[in-house]
Amino acid sequence: MADVSANTGREGCQCLIQILSAPQIAVIYDEKYEYEASYGWQGCKSYDVDRPPFCEPHSKLKLNDDPDFCTSEWCYVNKSACTTAAYKPSAFFDDGVFYSYETCNSTDTFTKCYDNGACKELVHSIYAGAICESGRGQRCGSNSLT
Repeated sequence: MADVSANTGREGCQCLIQILSAPQIAVIYDEKYEYEASYGWQGCKSYDVDRPPFCEPHSKLKLNDDPDFCTSEWCYVNKSACTTAAYKPSAFFDDGVFYSYETCNSTDTFTKCYDNGACKELVHSIYAGAICESGRGQRCGSNSLT
C-alpha cells in the first residue's frame, strides 16, 4: 500500500488543492445541490458525510444506514499526473474534474452505486418517503425520478 502523505494522496496521484471563490453547484438527478467551495479540493477527506442527496443524516431520512461511500475519503486529482491510483470523471461537475478514492486509501463504492442505479433508487426512496413527509421535497407525489 502506497503512503498517503499529509492527507494529500499517494505519491504519483496527489490530490489537487485549490481554493475556489464560489460554492459548487451539483446537478444530481435533475436537482441542484450547493456544495461548499472546498468540496473535493482540500486533500483526502470524507466530503460526503451528512451531505444530500445520498448521505443526509439517516435519522432524518428514516434509513437504517448511510451508503459506505458517505464516510470514505477521496479527493479530486489530475488524471494526467495520476499513475498510481484509479480515478473517475465527476458525475456532477464540469468536464475535466476527476476524483479518486484509491489515492486516499479508500474503496470506491460510490461509482458502482451511481453506475448501477442503486444511488438513484436511494434518492427515489428519500423523496418518496421522509422528505415528502417533512414537506421539504420538490418531487413529492411523483412515483419516479426523471
